[in-house]
Formats: sequence, C-alpha cells, structure tokens
Amino acid sequence: MTYSDHGEPLLDWSVAQETVQGDVALLRQVVTSITNEVPLLLEAIQKAVVARDAKSLQISAHTLKSSLRYLGALKQANFASDLETMGRDACLDKAPQVVAKLLPLTQATLMELQRFLAAEDR
Repeated sequence: MTYSDHGEPLLDWSVAQETVQGDVALLRQVVTSITNEVPLLLEAIQKAVVARDAKSLQISAHTLKSSLRYLGALKQANFASDLETMGRDACLDKAPQVVAKLLPLTQATLMELQRFLAAEDR
C-alpha cells in the first residue's frame, strides 16, 4: 500500500472491493478503465484551468471525482469535488492551487493501481 506524504493511504482497497462486491475480475476491469481514463481527465482539468473554462472544469472534475470515490481515493476525490464546485460556480481563482495538490496524489494513486494490475498479471 502506498501512502501520501501525511501517512494516509492513497486509496482504500476495502471500498473498491465493496464497490464490486468482492469480484476481483470486475475490480481489475474497473482499475484498468480508471487507469486509462484518469490521465485524460487530469489533462482536461489542467487545460480547463489554464483556459478558465469553468464548464469543462466542472465536467472533468465531476467525472474524476466519481472514479476516485469508486476506489476509495477520498482525499483526491475531495480535491476533484472542490474543482467541480469551482467550475459550477465559475470561480476559478483558487483552482491552480487545488490542481497542484490533486496532481501528485492522483499520479501516486495511478502508480498504486498499476502495481495492482501488474501483481494480478503474475
């Protein structure tokens, strides 16, 4: 298990397993899908913040939030939720700071997910 800089787990595997009712094959499919989708969402979020495109930020952050919550990555999901709210309210002044917190945590989470997939391949 990988932890954040503050010693908190990046994701809660029990939440992920509960979400798929213990079906490891389904969890593998979900993790594969999320590891493919999240980098695209992070890129879309970054572009939306730079372009100050509130609607695109809201949509991308909402999708990211849902994916992260599905896996029990709650801290990252909360940052995505903050960005979603900023997009909905068209108030993006603090969005770059939230993105700066979200990116490293989410990238570390992706690495954890990739380790899960690699271990399952053995």
